[in-house]
Amino acid sequence: MTGVEGIAVKIGETAAKYVGARLWQRMRPDTSHAALIGAANELARRVTERENDLLGQLCGGRNMIVDDLEYRPESRWFTAGDGTGTLAEIGPNFRHQKTQRLVVLGEPGAGKTVAVVQLLLDQLQYRKTLPDAVRADEPVPVRVNAAGWDGGRDFTSWLTHQLSIDYGLNPRVARAMVKADQILPVLDGLDEMDPSDAVPVLACSALDRLNKSPWLDRAVVIACRSTVYDAIREFKPDAGLQFATTVTLQPLSAEDVYFYLEQYRDELGRADIEWAPVTDQLDQADGVLATALRTPWLLSLAATALKRGGHETAVEFAACRDTEKFRERLFASLIPAAVDAIPESDSAPNYTEEDVQRWLCALALFLQRRRRQHSGGTQIALDGIWQLAGTRTCRALHALVGAVVIALGTGLAVTSGILAWWIADSAREVARLDRQTELAVPWYSLDWDWRGYWHGQFPIDLSMGLAAGSFFGLMFALGTALDLPSAYARLARNRRTADRLATRGREVSKRSAWRIPGRSRWRRGLIRGLVVGIIAGLLLAHFAARDYAHGGIHSEGSPFMLSIVLALGLGFGLMSGLGTTPEERLSLGQDAGRLIHDDLFNWMIVALVWLAVCLTIGPLLGLARWLQLATQPDDTTYRAPDGSYKMAHLPGLPPSAALQDWPAWVLPGVVLGLSAGLVLAIVVASLTAGASARYAIASVMFRFTRTFPRRPATFLEWARNAGLLRVTGIAYQFRHDTYGEWLAGG
Repeated sequence: MTGVEGIAVKIGETAAKYVGARLWQRMRPDTSHAALIGAANELARRVTERENDLLGQLCGGRNMIVDDLEYRPESRWFTAGDGTGTLAEIGPNFRHQKTQRLVVLGEPGAGKTVAVVQLLLDQLQYRKTLPDAVRADEPVPVRVNAAGWDGGRDFTSWLTHQLSIDYGLNPRVARAMVKADQILPVLDGLDEMDPSDAVPVLACSALDRLNKSPWLDRAVVIACRSTVYDAIREFKPDAGLQFATTVTLQPLSAEDVYFYLEQYRDELGRADIEWAPVTDQLDQADGVLATALRTPWLLSLAATALKRGGHETAVEFAACRDTEKFRERLFASLIPAAVDAIPESDSAPNYTEEDVQRWLCALALFLQRRRRQHSGGTQIALDGIWQLAGTRTCRALHALVGAVVIALGTGLAVTSGILAWWIADSAREVARLDRQTELAVPWYSLDWDWRGYWHGQFPIDLSMGLAAGSFFGLMFALGTALDLPSAYARLARNRRTADRLATRGREVSKRSAWRIPGRSRWRRGLIRGLVVGIIAGLLLAHFAARDYAHGGIHSEGSPFMLSIVLALGLGFGLMSGLGTTPEERLSLGQDAGRLIHDDLFNWMIVALVWLAVCLTIGPLLGLARWLQLATQPDDTTYRAPDGSYKMAHLPGLPPSAALQDWPAWVLPGVVLGLSAGLVLAIVVASLTAGASARYAIASVMFRFTRTFPRRPATFLEWARNAGLLRVTGIAYQFRHDTYGEWLAGG
C-alpha cells in the first residue's frame, strides 16, 4: 500500500467512524436522567429567546404590554379580595395552584397570547433561580399551537412531534422528556382548530385527550376565545379542561386606558397637549374611544398610531362618532405598527409599509374573488398561495418547466443507462473470458470502438432517451395544463369522489410518514401494489404473446418483464404505504408554515423509494441474465495484447460457478437499476411534488411582479406573529374578517 493509499484509507476510516457515530447518536440518543436535565436546560434557553422575540413583534412592542391587565377566575384562586388577579401576578398565582391546570379565556384581542407568554416567561425565570437539584424536577413550559391537530392522536405523540419540529429535539429525547414530566405544554390557539362558523368538534377531541390518563393529573395551560370555549361546553357539557382553574381576561376600563396612554406618552417624552383630544374623551366610560379601546390589541394600535401621527392623529381619533369609524381608522395604522415592531437585525425581514400594504391587499382581493365564486374565500393554505400569481399562468409554467425537466432528466438517464449497460456488458464478456478460458484477458481485450460508438450508436441511443423523455414530459404537461383531476371532479357524480379529485387537482401538499398511531396503511399499500403489478403483468403478457406469435419473443425477455412487474408493484405499494391522506395528516398534526417543507420531504422519500426498489431489482435481473449467458456455450472474438484478434470457445458453467463471478452480474444490474431508478424517480416524484413545484414557480414570479413577497411562507408567519393574520387548521386568514374586507375595499 502506497503512502497516498494509506492516507486515503485513514481519511475514509475517520469519515466512516464520524458518520457512524452521528447516525448512532441520532438513532440511539442518550436519554439518561443527566442527559435529559441538560436537554431541558438548553430547551429552556431556546424557548426564552423565542418567546422574547415574539413579544418584540407585537404591535407597540414590549412597552405596550399591560402588566395590570385583570383576569377573573371562575373558581376562587389564591388571590386576595374578590379573586381578581393581574397579568403581573399570573406566574406566582399559577405556582400556588395544586393541579397547575389553567384555561385562559378572553375575547378577540383581549391579550390571551400575551398572557400565556407572560406566564411562560415568568415560569422560566423562576425555574432559572432554583437550585440545580430542584430545577431538575421543574418542567420547562413550551408554547405550541393547537391549530393543525385533529385531537385524535395521542397527545404525548403529538407534543413530541411538535417539539422535534419547533425546537429540533431528537424525537426519542423529546418523548423521554414528555414522559418524565419535564415539559409543561402551553396550548395556544385552541379556538383555531375548527373553522369559526363550525361546531368545535376538533377542540372537543383535544380536550378529551387532556382529560384522560396520563394527562388527567398533569399540568397544562390552554388559551382560547371565550365564545369558542362556551361553544365547546354547549356541544359537550363535560368537555372543558377538568380540574383546571378557568380565568377570563377582563376588558380595560376607561381609567385603565387613560393611565396607559399617559404612561406611554411620558415614556416617549411627548407634551400633554399632543394626545389631549383622545385622553380628554376617556372620562366618558361609555364613550366611543373608551368603548373601542377596551382590548389591549386595539389599545396598542391606537398608541402606535398616536406615536407616529401625534396631535393630528389624536384629532382624527377624537372626530370619530362611532366605534366602526374608529376601528377603520385603527386598521389604517395596523400595518405601520407591525412594520415598526420589526427588530433591527440581520435576520429580521426587510419589509416596508408599502410592500406589506400591497401584499395584504392582493391577498384580500384574491380571497374576495374566491368568495364571489363560491369557492371558499376566508382562508388560504401555503400550498394554494401559487394561485395569487395567476392560476393559468402558473399552471402553464409548471407544465412547461416540469415537461422540460422530465424530458431532459429522463432522456439523459435512459441514454446513460444504455451506455453504461453496453460498457458493463462488455466487461461481463471479459469476465467470461478470464473465468472460462484461463487466458488472463486484460480489461482492454474486447474491441471497444469508442469513435464508432460515438458517431454511430450513441446518436441512436440519445434519440431513444430523448424520445422517451419527451413522451413522459408531454404527458406531464398535458395533465398539468388541463388540470385533469379538477375536470374529472366536475364530472363525478359521487360527492366524495368529486371532493377527493378536486383536492388533488389543487395540487395540495403531501406528506410521508412511517407510522400513524392507531392506523395501518400497509394493507392499502399491499393492495395497490398488487393491483399495479397485476395490471403491468397482464399488459406485458399481452405484448409478449403478440411478439411470440410473430416469432419475436426470446427467453431473455422473461426475467426483464418479471423485474418490471416486481419494480412497479413494489414501488407503488411502498408509495401508498408511506403516503398519507388529508385525514391522516391532520391526525399527525400539521404546521401551517411547513406544508411546502413536508411536500419536499415527501418528494425526496418517493425518489428514494424508486431508487431503492430499482437498485434491489436490478442485480436480480443482472443475475438472471448472467445465468442465461454463463451456463450456455458460446464463441467470442477478443483482441490479444499484441493487437491480433483471436477466437475463444466459452464452455458453459454450472450455476454455482457462475454465481461466484458476482462482478459479472452485480455491476450490470446496478447500472440498470440506477438508470431505471433515476427515470422513475424523476417522473413519479415530479408528479407527486406539484405543490412545492408551483410554490417555487410562484415565488420566482413574485420576485419579478412584486405582487407578493418572494418568500411567502416567511411573510405569512411574520404577519401571523404581528397580529395581521391568524391560523385556522393549516390555513391562514385575516385576524378579523372586517379587516380583510377593509383591505379589499382599498
